[in-house]
Amino acid sequence: MVTHGDLFDHLMRSKTGRFVMHVGDIAYDSLIYFNSLVNWYRKLRKLRPWSLAKYLKGKAKAAANYIGEFSKEMTDYCKKKGYNGVICGHIHHAEIIDYDGIAYMNDGDWCESCTALVETQEGEWKIIYYERI
Repeated sequence: MVTHGDLFDHLMRSKTGRFVMHVGDIAYDSLIYFNSLVNWYRKLRKLRPWSLAKYLKGKAKAAANYIGEFSKEMTDYCKKKGYNGVICGHIHHAEIIDYDGIAYMNDGDWCESCTALVETQEGEWKIIYYERI
């Protein structure tokens, strides 16, 4: 199954959840703007770019739990439908995991974490990471 993943996001299914997501979008946009200033300064100092959003997501236990529940729910759905796996995005957390014989592949995102999924000539799926300089 190939999907964006909105269908499996509980926040998108309720009015309150959509409001929380709207507030989160505003906060995230502000964070990205602030991060651009930080990276402008880092560039002046000849330092590599750094993602504040990625850092904060990595530190947040709730985000980690949400990611785990999201991927598990998607693979459970695939198992019920008889699918071999799922390719998705939505939560911007790149990973390839096997859940009890069901492949879960999330491409991450090309804007913040600079990740993508590729299929090799041998038919193997891999995550590629783009290094910004």
